[in-house]
Amino acid sequence: MIGKAVLTVSMALSATGGCDQSGGAGTNTCDIRVNAHPHSTAPPGGKGRGQIVAAVKAWCDYPPTAHRLTVRLEKDAGDGKTWNQVGQEKADDSLPTPEGIVVRVSTDCVDGIWRVYARAEGRGPDPKRPGADKPFRFTLPEAERLAREIRCPTIKI
Repeated sequence: MIGKAVLTVSMALSATGGCDQSGGAGTNTCDIRVNAHPHSTAPPGGKGRGQIVAAVKAWCDYPPTAHRLTVRLEKDAGDGKTWNQVGQEKADDSLPTPEGIVVRVSTDCVDGIWRVYARAEGRGPDPKRPGADKPFRFTLPEAERLAREIRCPTIKI
């Protein structure tokens, strides 16, 4: 069974547009990182297979004018190259603060190799045009999408 893992990463993501990573005066630095890698949870009452759960955190130095964080779970198709979405994507339109927002996703537990995927998109202040917004869109860095093998708990009768 894979335990919970929380990863704290300080490297910057090169985002384009309204969430500038330069950190210069008048700019807004935004980022998304894995808050909890995919892991299995015990089934309620000890019966069933439980769930696969993961979470992604988004934060910005200053809230952008519009923001959508979309998170989903993906399972290896068995060829080591193809990832299939499992369950529903979850979207959160909250404006991230410096403390951040966390979006959690879950689906029924199935043995396999799992990872979490996320993207952020929206609008933020354009440092080249005061008072104007600039669109941005970026995904969770590939290095954050660590795949892990998960074996679900055994069903108790």
